[in-house]
Amino acid sequence: MLLTLETLAQVMLYCWHAYHNRVASGLWFTSMNLFVHSIMYTYYFLMAMKLHQLATPFAPLITSIQILQMFMGSFVTYYGASVYYSEGPAACAVNPSNFKLGLAMYGCYMVLFCLLFHNKYFRPGSDAKGKTDKICGVDIGGGKVDTAGRFADFNARSKLS
Repeated sequence: MLLTLETLAQVMLYCWHAYHNRVASGLWFTSMNLFVHSIMYTYYFLMAMKLHQLATPFAPLITSIQILQMFMGSFVTYYGASVYYSEGPAACAVNPSNFKLGLAMYGCYMVLFCLLFHNKYFRPGSDAKGKTDKICGVDIGGGKVDTAGRFADFNARSKLS
């Protein structure tokens, strides 16, 4: 999960702006977010209950779903903007500043989640000893497992009982 205080503030401001301007695509975003977070927090619950063997195989799936959410959010935002520009403001209840901010936000998060997925599950040599790994400035090296197990090496987590 790539959640910091800054990203939380960005998302909250974006959502407030969308709500204030009654942006129609907000229902798409809310539905996707609820779906992804219901799966993600089920995973965190299972990890906190020390059910690592049950939960760990779902970690790449959760990140994949988050990436899909970012692609879909970008597509919905782009589609709303294209209808707005081609058919006029009355055709689609979107706001130009909101879809510009939305494209920037979803695009950035899409890149970050893709990098996270690549670094966690496909990067060769991620098991090298003594190597310090960082994602977004957070040191994830050393095989340390937090409660959710999200910053430990994927292979090391799958061996936990």
